Amino acid sequence: MFWGKTRQKNLPANDLPYRAFTRQFDREVPARTLYNEICATAPPSAATLWEIDSVLRAGGPERIRAAQRAMAFEALLASGHALGERPCVTLLVDHSGSMKDTRALAAAMTADIVSNTLLRQSIPVEVLGFTTRSWHGGQSRALWRQQGRPEKPGRLCDLLHIVYRDAAETNQNWISNLPLMASSDILKENVDGEALLWAYRRAAARDLTGWVCVLISDGTPVDDATILANGPPENNWYLLKHLGSVVAQLNAEPSSRLGCLALDDVADMPFRALRRVTVLEDTALRAFDLLEELIWPQPKAD
Repeated sequence: MFWGKTRQKNLPANDLPYRAFTRQFDREVPARTLYNEICATAPPSAATLWEIDSVLRAGGPERIRAAQRAMAFEALLASGHALGERPCVTLLVDHSGSMKDTRALAAAMTADIVSNTLLRQSIPVEVLGFTTRSWHGGQSRALWRQQGRPEKPGRLCDLLHIVYRDAAETNQNWISNLPLMASSDILKENVDGEALLWAYRRAAARDLTGWVCVLISDGTPVDDATILANGPPENNWYLLKHLGSVVAQLNAEPSSRLGCLALDDVADMPFRALRRVTVLEDTALRAFDLLEELIWPQPKAD
């Protein structure tokens, strides 16, 4: 566990150890389950999901360029890698509200193209998404208020972690869930540090010889309820500091290789390997660039 218990009540804000006020309202769910729930309870949202699916399947110049880049990457992968006999690649997608529309579509298309390329070379892939169950803290914040608003409560929102593809899956049915990534019904706030820990724990349970994780995001961690309840909101220090701590500790794991695909000019993301996407149509291209950097790292010049 990478976070500790609060040591003392009057601890300076920027020295607070990370914790969650409660985890009882957090949810991990298969994407298909969530997809079906949305279709059953919100018919207009179901129609929107079908429209998104049509867009993702339509192709276009960006898919042609991505397919060409995928061929080069696949040839390199076929020539060998140093991830060992039991590798896995995780694509961890930010589902914050700012990802709405074109960014979310770019992330979904990239997840489709990259995962299929890896699977053709027998590299297991997990595709995961993370958001919150509601805005403004949800049930966690309501419980905090009921208990008298204790100071420095820690993370104060209800997490929603979505499994689009489990590494053990053997069929391609999961691709039909990808429109969910662009659904406004789920795009809310983002707690990146805990999402990265979740992805790591899933990978660690498989006894891997090599784990590559790519975070696809358009910004630093944000949850308004957590920020407002834990001290000065400048630079979103509480959630961002935790993300930095998690990245540092996972970088120390010999079998872990972390990178970030930034769908904007994202500042302060604490990743050694980071590729910025300035043209969204090139997201898949930059994803392959980043994967090459992570799978075949070049020695640093003296």
